[in-house]
Amino acid sequence: MSKDKVDKRNAQLKLVFGDVPQPGFSLERLMEELGLEFHAFATSAGVLLMKKIMEAEEELLAGKRQSHGRRSIGGERTRAR
Repeated sequence: MSKDKVDKRNAQLKLVFGDVPQPGFSLERLMEELGLEFHAFATSAGVLLMKKIMEAEEELLAGKRQSHGRRSIGGERTRAR
């Protein structure tokens, strides 16, 4: 560890003697953060759901994917991209 890192950490150290004030709790901030997290979760779940629906529709229309990356469409094998 270099001396610069030690000095930098020491500069951030704060000693408090006596009563330590408790930090405030903001219910509005918590609700805002939960709303953002829920939005991100719902978006991710929606993308995964649409991906599965599209894969199922692709399999229904084009058939199961062959092990070598080709599909059978109308009895004719074509390369899948």
